[in-house]
Amino acid sequence: MREDLGRALYQAKPWLAHERGWRRFVLRHVRGQRLLSTAVMGRGDTDDVVIDIHGTPGEYLGAFMQGGLVRCHGNAQNFTAMGMHHGRLEVYGNAGKVCGYASKGGEVCILGDVVDRGWTNSVNDPRCQDLVVHIFGSASKYCGESLMGGDFVFGGLRWDERGELQFEERPYRGTKLLWVASRGNLLFLDPEDRLLPQQYTAAKPREIEPAEWPLWLERLEALLEFGGVAIERGEGEASIVVGGRRVALNPETCRMLVPKGGLKGYESH
Repeated sequence: MREDLGRALYQAKPWLAHERGWRRFVLRHVRGQRLLSTAVMGRGDTDDVVIDIHGTPGEYLGAFMQGGLVRCHGNAQNFTAMGMHHGRLEVYGNAGKVCGYASKGGEVCILGDVVDRGWTNSVNDPRCQDLVVHIFGSASKYCGESLMGGDFVFGGLRWDERGELQFEERPYRGTKLLWVASRGNLLFLDPEDRLLPQQYTAAKPREIEPAEWPLWLERLEALLEFGGVAIERGEGEASIVVGGRRVALNPETCRMLVPKGGLKGYESH
């Protein structure tokens, strides 16, 4: 009875469910419903809200989140994490176009790939939670277009039909990476140098400083653990097995890209 009441309240007036004390929601048989997000609670203090989504949600999954945890147990569509402020969004599948558009902060984890124009016009707003994005697979063209801050980690990984971990053809698909962007840091796990200069003509490689590597390693390991990858932590550096061979997790097997900058009016960003 209480569960039925909670479902009815969420479907009709989710903010009323929140006002009456509901904090844990499980949405089943989802088929295209839009704007499944803590934003629909109508409040800015939804840090204790957890929403699990089973099925295929429509556009604007996790959009305008004001805290809390949203987990999508399947694929997401366009405008995922649009305008996100803070909180954590997990997608256990792929996501569509223009993910993270105009977002200001928050943590996003995507187990698969994202389509083009991911995190266009996004910014790392100091008034919000830091913008941190983990993508287990890869993204396609125009990722980070007009980006104004945030840290991104790309694994370029996939699980094959036998359940073995493999590298995708490239850790980023397409071109125009960081097109007219002014800020942002993109880390790619790329031990075989599959990321081509033609893909990032608006960006440039940046050396990973020793002092910052522990933070990036922590984020890389968090992405791998999110994807269910076993990390070997023997003596010395951590490593994983990809395609039957061991890959060390160190600055030499990763590549950092940042915007080239130099665009008039962008230097102060």
